[in-house]
Amino acid sequence: MLRVCRPVLLLSSVLAGALAEAPPAAEPLPSCALARLEGHGSVVRAVCFSRDGKTLASGGDDKSVRLWNPASAKQILRLEEPDGPVFCVCFSPDGKTLASGSGRDEAKCDNDVRLWNPVTGKELHAWKYHGPITSMSFSPDGRILAFTGSWDTVIRLVRADTGALDRDLKLGADRFSPLRYSPDGKCLATACNDKAIHLWKTSWKPSEGKDAPSLSGHREKVQALSFSPNGKLLASASADKTLRLWDLASGKEILKLEGHEGPVNAVCFSPDGKTLASGSSDKTVGLWEVATGKLTFKLEGHKGGVTSVSFSPDGKTLASASEDHSILVWKVPEP
Repeated sequence: MLRVCRPVLLLSSVLAGALAEAPPAAEPLPSCALARLEGHGSVVRAVCFSRDGKTLASGGDDKSVRLWNPASAKQILRLEEPDGPVFCVCFSPDGKTLASGSGRDEAKCDNDVRLWNPVTGKELHAWKYHGPITSMSFSPDGRILAFTGSWDTVIRLVRADTGALDRDLKLGADRFSPLRYSPDGKCLATACNDKAIHLWKTSWKPSEGKDAPSLSGHREKVQALSFSPNGKLLASASADKTLRLWDLASGKEILKLEGHEGPVNAVCFSPDGKTLASGSSDKTVGLWEVATGKLTFKLEGHKGGVTSVSFSPDGKTLASASEDHSILVWKVPEP
């Protein structure tokens, strides 16, 4: 049976009437939410937990990257991105580096990828690029940062320690976004405007040609990707209002997950691989049982579409970013 967590009223109508003259109280949290993080002045595009779960990074259309203590709901740092909205944020596997991607103009090289020290807020490296950076992913060993979103259909790989260019993968396909490294680092999963998912070997060379295994089935653009922790499954979220689970050994779709009433913008596996979280333009967060594809919980509370979701490393909490300018931190309900 599907269970729904909704906002709850904390005061009776009688008490509320008696306190009508009092200053407005904080908006009540949804029943499964632990905190609401507010501070972004516009749409929040991305959230990501640090490795230890003590820090949550976010980026948004207000041209800022923010670091939060999710336990106290306090903002720790605000990092300015002068060149446009921040579309993606990503912690390195060791948690010592934070990457952000931003941009505003495909015709000019004024779109940024930056690496930050998440403790001090110091900028470590920065790159200008041709188009808005809409997706990025660290290799599992943290040595390489891959990013894309550019108009020239290139996936750029840079060395996280020195900032040096490792190489460009000029794959000659349609625009790439999203992008994810596999857990073993041997594969990059990308999605294009062709509605398909493409799997590229990270050792790819131009001499090998530009054909790559593809996963087809979505009827609209693929918005987000997530590998299972063991690397055997890939989850995809699409504007066609569905999520799909793919078996990577066979290249077959094994489950089609339906339940959202709008485009699905975000997807994330839980650390134990048993649950999928999704975020949709229907303003809800879905929790799905991976083994069966069953929608077990629907988390309601955002007033705008959900743009990004991220599990904490222990899998006990989940963060969701929204077009309503806020982030909600949820206690993951027991199955």
